[in-house]
Amino acid sequence: MALSIPSIPSPTAAQTAAVAYLTARSGTYLTTFNQDVYLGKLDYRLNAANLLSGRYNGQRFKGTNLENSGTTSAAEHTGNSNVNTDTFALELNTTLTQKVINQLRGSYQRDNEPGLSNSQNAEAAVRNNGTTLLTVGRNNFSPRETTLHRQQYADAVTYVAGTHTLKFGVDWLRDQILNYFPGNFSGAYTFDSLENFGRSLSGQALNATATGSAALQLCRHMQVQERVDRRRIRQRPVSSVCSGRLAGNATVADNLWRALGPADLSSARCPEPAGICNWIQHIACSR
Repeated sequence: MALSIPSIPSPTAAQTAAVAYLTARSGTYLTTFNQDVYLGKLDYRLNAANLLSGRYNGQRFKGTNLENSGTTSAAEHTGNSNVNTDTFALELNTTLTQKVINQLRGSYQRDNEPGLSNSQNAEAAVRNNGTTLLTVGRNNFSPRETTLHRQQYADAVTYVAGTHTLKFGVDWLRDQILNYFPGNFSGAYTFDSLENFGRSLSGQALNATATGSAALQLCRHMQVQERVDRRRIRQRPVSSVCSGRLAGNATVADNLWRALGPADLSSARCPEPAGICNWIQHIACSR
């Protein structure tokens, strides 16, 4: 992946910083499709009336850097896509009489499909003159995970009478499912110019040259770990910040800033531009 940046006759400090940041994250990266499959089978006759059977199937798939792709997607904008499955089954077939057969079955299945992220930074698409130069940070739906644990137990009795067969029994199945999908949790940001992206890196106010670009000032404050963000959101839900002054002389916007702001909370007040704070307060208290 080659980074194509147009020539800038007299680059500003912000543009220079932006180019250096993107250049360090450009280049090619490896993708792989590795899979191992395991099979096991056991049949053991306990006696003339009982046959015990066991089965195991396993799969281990590791897809390196398969979470996202594209000619303008940096290595940190993707991650590994993995699939891990296990199936255990045990069955006991018992011949009770010449006409009656009992089949007892038990099984356990696990399906674990995590999608990993190569970065903890928020997603940022950097554009210049209408063209996307590079997308950095973690992609907006990773990390993610879908996991299934399934147990199944069944017993069936078969009765044969001449040309007729009667079968009855019970079947119990239990699923435990985890579905973790924090889409756009840390935000997805688009910078309309190298100048604005460089300004964001250094914490300067952005040039409002595109619709909504002022709100991009928040981007640099979202570079925190997912677990920290999730804990803060739980501790400070949006419904609670609408009660007005919650801590001392803090405003609604200041309290929401503490919930979503820097990890070290060194900035206790909502930063400039003030329009961002007004926008946060309006959104929070209109719900």
